[in-house]
Amino acid sequence: MKLITLILLVFCVAALDAKSAEADPEMLKTLRDDSADMQERDAAVKYLAKSRAGAMAMIEMAQKKDEFPDEMRSSAALALGESDDADVLKLAEKFIPLPKMKDGTRIPPISKLVEMKGDIAAGRAIFRSSKGPNCMNCHQLEGLGREIGPPISTIGEKPKEVLYETILAPSASIQHGFEAYTVRKKDGTVITGLKVEETDEKFTIKNSDGDLVDIPAAEIKKTIKEKKSLMPEKLIETMTTKDLVDLVEYLSDQKVK
Repeated sequence: MKLITLILLVFCVAALDAKSAEADPEMLKTLRDDSADMQERDAAVKYLAKSRAGAMAMIEMAQKKDEFPDEMRSSAALALGESDDADVLKLAEKFIPLPKMKDGTRIPPISKLVEMKGDIAAGRAIFRSSKGPNCMNCHQLEGLGREIGPPISTIGEKPKEVLYETILAPSASIQHGFEAYTVRKKDGTVITGLKVEETDEKFTIKNSDGDLVDIPAAEIKKTIKEKKSLMPEKLIETMTTKDLVDLVEYLSDQKVK
């Protein structure tokens, strides 16, 4: 009887170990579901990256052509870059690497970036410059810039980790009401921007110039909600590590006065 009990106990432990070694199927399903909320998918990526099994499952997906959702790659790269598993880091570097900076080197993990102290004045100059990330093209601060993207006058209330994620993986951080839409007209014209209003008579979009464009419903062939943010995914390629740290330091200073 004791022998049978022992065998059953060993079997149960082995079964639990095997189960814990598998990636959470619900999280993988959420990651793949392009109809799910982007923040939910981002949360699934972060959850999966915390375990070896989950991380390896994402890397395996990335090895297969067109299987890993393109809009979630930046989010996955950032999450996997925080792994303390040498095998995961090595494979992630090959299949879902961290983005490269202006000088061609890989950006440090966010956990390292938040430890760096930036210069607010230098960050302000980067924000206002028409070169580099050209933040003022879509955002307004201190009375300068365009109001196309979400308001950021109090963005410093958020943790620095969130600010870095917003810049490095914007598609995973899309705020409700700021999703990009593409409208294809019957005459072949394509218009992309933020949806302002949709009625039976028209579809109103705010384009990249900040202009409101009314499109009569009778002229619309198809309306598509985009998976990616209007904010470019590869802004980091226009900056050095110092530029990025300085910019985030400036943004962190934008708080309720």
